Amino acid sequence: MDINVDVAMKIWNDFFDGKEWAQDCYGTWMNRSAYSNEEAVLKIPGYLGMYDCSWNIDHIRPKSSFKNENDADFLNNFEPIHRQNNLTKGDKTAFYIENNRYWVVQDKNGYNYGIKNIFNVRVDGKAKGNFHY
Repeated sequence: MDINVDVAMKIWNDFFDGKEWAQDCYGTWMNRSAYSNEEAVLKIPGYLGMYDCSWNIDHIRPKSSFKNENDADFLNNFEPIHRQNNLTKGDKTAFYIENNRYWVVQDKNGYNYGIKNIFNVRVDGKAKGNFHY
């Protein structure tokens, strides 16, 4: 599935109720208007200095982990994530973001994916009740 701006904005709005500013599941600030694969430097209200707040859509369970990569393209497998965190995560199912370890988990039915931290707590947007699909 090709994620275009309209689909990305729908996912953003479903996760963050249309807010202009939000944090991804790793706590990194993003701005709704900064959807891009390029750095987008803005000032976060209440913070000093400028900050890259670009974001894009992550496949929670990486496409490369599916037998058929097209099977990865379903809305329950997408989440808005800061662009740099997405690059760091890459196509791994276990990874580090800012020295914190995370891994991809699957529900008992095998259709929903999430992300847990070292304390075995889900941190993805769906676990936080931010997901409406």
